[in-house]
Amino acid sequence: MPKVKKLLILVIAFGLMLSLSSCRKKVKPEFKKPLPLPVAVGKKEAVEHTDKGCHYFNQGKIDLAIKEYKAAIKIDPKYATVHCDLAIAYEKRGMTSEAIAEYREALRLQPTRQDAKASLARLEGRAKRTPPKPKPAPKPK
Repeated sequence: MPKVKKLLILVIAFGLMLSLSSCRKKVKPEFKKPLPLPVAVGKKEAVEHTDKGCHYFNQGKIDLAIKEYKAAIKIDPKYATVHCDLAIAYEKRGMTSEAIAEYREALRLQPTRQDAKASLARLEGRAKRTPPKPKPAPKPK
């Protein structure tokens, strides 16, 4: 009888371990970006749009990401993280002046963001080093 009891305990313990291991949420690496806390009540939709934007960005769908980030900003204009995400998407699209504006807004909202400070300094430095494109010559009449 003791062998049966030990076997039963072992089977129950093994089953419990299996059930607990399936409780862990399997998250793709690109979604491991932590959300800033606390998220204000009613701003959940902004976070959802931001997450969708990150998903699209990771898939290379930059235009869809920009659309989602803008939707998040419309819901919560004080959400500094989404301003940084939008700046990164703009930068990826080559829209430097828009990216600079979004980094500045993120820093206005959250002055301690080191990522935004570094990216802004890098972009502003690049903008100063890059000579403006010459205007095309007017066509002769």
